[in-house]
Amino acid sequence: TNLLNWLLTENFGLGDAATSSGSLVDGSCFFWKHNSLSVLQSKMPRILEDCGASDIMGIAMIRNPISWLHSMHHIAYDINPCVHGTNWLTKTCKYPSHVDGGNLLAGLEFPNLEAIWTNWTLDYESLTSFGFKRGLLVRYEDLVLDTDAVLDRIDSFTNLTRSAETRLVERGVNPGKKKNLDSRAHAIVQIQKKSYLKDGQLSQEWLEQACARLDRDVMRRHGYTDCDDLGL
Repeated sequence: TNLLNWLLTENFGLGDAATSSGSLVDGSCFFWKHNSLSVLQSKMPRILEDCGASDIMGIAMIRNPISWLHSMHHIAYDINPCVHGTNWLTKTCKYPSHVDGGNLLAGLEFPNLEAIWTNWTLDYESLTSFGFKRGLLVRYEDLVLDTDAVLDRIDSFTNLTRSAETRLVERGVNPGKKKNLDSRAHAIVQIQKKSYLKDGQLSQEWLEQACARLDRDVMRRHGYTDCDDLGL
C-alpha cells in the first residue's frame, strides 16, 4: 500500500491523508487504508455511504498470500504477536486493544493469519458492494512488474491528470525499508524468481499449513498458484 500511495501521489498529484488517517469522521469518506471494509460497513456505515455519494473511486491492492505471509513473518505491525511461535500459521490471531484507523479492529479475532488475507481480499473483490460507484483491484506484483500498465488502468477509470512521464520508485517506501535504494530491483527479483519460497524462512511444513488454510479458489481467481504448483 505504501508503494501504491507513492505512485498515486507522484503520478496523479494525490495525497495520502485519507488512507493514512488514524482518525474517523462518521459520514465522511475518510479512513485508514488497512481498515476492513466489512468491519467499517458494520460499525460505521455512513463513512462508506459518503464514498458512494461523493463518487469516490475505490482502489484496492492485493498481494500473493504466500509472499504476504513470508513478509508478515518478518514484521506484522499491529498483529506482530500472531507471527511468533512454531504454530503461527495455525493459531488464532487477535488484534490488540489499540489499532490505528479509529480502533475499529481492536480486539477482533480471526481463525488464523490466512483468514485475514482471504477476508480482506474478498472485500476488495466487491468494492461496489461497499458503496463505491467505481472500484479497481490491482495486484502488488503487477504494480511492481508493469507499473505503466497499472497506472494506465487507473487513468482510464478516473478523470485525474497523469504526469507526462511515469515516475517510478526505486528506493524503499515501506517505513522499515526507506534507506534501501534498490528496493524495486529486489522486489522484481523476489516476484520473478519466487525467492520467498527458497530462502528457508517458510519451511515445507509451514507451506503445507498455509496452503491448507488459504482459500484456493480466491487465490486462483487472481493468478496465485503457488500452492497448486507445489502440489500442496
